[in-house]
Amino acid sequence: MAKPIRKKESPRRRTTREEHLPLRRENFIILGIGLAVIILGYLAMIEGSVEGFLPLVLAP
Repeated sequence: MAKPIRKKESPRRRTTREEHLPLRRENFIILGIGLAVIILGYLAMIEGSVEGFLPLVLAP
């Protein structure tokens, strides 16, 4: 029987992968501004009077 011919494998090169975040800096800024607006809305809703302008009109 004949021996099967084996191809000599070349050494594999290491490829450097650059890891990219799915969100860029601008997205994080917009996300932070949105979170700040939500927090300010909740703070406006805890104003003392129930019938006030801030809790009824501005905060929601």
